[in-house]
Amino acid sequence: MAPRSFAFMILALLTGASASGAEGQDTRGRGRLSEGDVTRMLSSSNWRDRDEALRRLPRTSARCAGSALRTALIEAAWAEVRNQAPREGFVDDQHEPGAYIMHYLWAAYDTRDPRTISLMLETGHVSPDALADMGLEALPPVLRAAADLDRDSYTEGADGFVHALLFMLVDGTPGPTEREAIASVLRKRLDGRQSYVALTVTMEAALVHGDPGLRRAVERIAADSSSAAQRLDEELLVPGDLDMVAFTQAYASELLAGEGGIARWRKSDPGCTVGGGEG
Repeated sequence: MAPRSFAFMILALLTGASASGAEGQDTRGRGRLSEGDVTRMLSSSNWRDRDEALRRLPRTSARCAGSALRTALIEAAWAEVRNQAPREGFVDDQHEPGAYIMHYLWAAYDTRDPRTISLMLETGHVSPDALADMGLEALPPVLRAAADLDRDSYTEGADGFVHALLFMLVDGTPGPTEREAIASVLRKRLDGRQSYVALTVTMEAALVHGDPGLRRAVERIAADSSSAAQRLDEELLVPGDLDMVAFTQAYASELLAGEGGIARWRKSDPGCTVGGGEG
């Protein structure tokens, strides 16, 4: 697999989908629901009502929601994550079991409410765009998560939190003190071992940061195969298989040349564009 294709694999983490609905009560099938309708339906004991509420809620409505609806979206996501929401008669997708939970997570993340950070930490499903949109308020927990080299990329979202740091740097959000804190985390990651995906994002964040020492670290990875191998999670390396090392070096060279990368895919939130919400 070519190195650049991994960047698109990372991008897949950012995509959400609207929840599917079913037949039900009178408020269905009539276009957009009011905030009050959605809030009530999200607390329903009928999973069809809850799923329908998400299906009928435009993303702009989640972003501009009043406090009652934002809280309802976040609480509904937690209930699904903790398996506390009744789903009597629900048949899960055998090909993608639990996929319906993602609809609830992304709806909650669309609120850009800092309370959703704990959902990301708990589930490992991270929205870098949402975290970057939250600004400096999100930085402390993002830094802590990104600095934890024991946090797994695939089950605990390690790369997603580094990804959020990258997007914050792209936005120019951090001031001098915050930039030094970010540099410290990136140095730690570049000195340790991590998955290929997390390492590629770390290298890009290091170059976007602009610190000369961080750039030199990426240059060493690009030039020295042993340096690259020492920074990849040993469990992901097969003895004698240099593909991941070669991919890492090639990706580092691309980034140093100003090519590739995922920073260009940053989608900043325009804010509330449809007026304030109820509640």
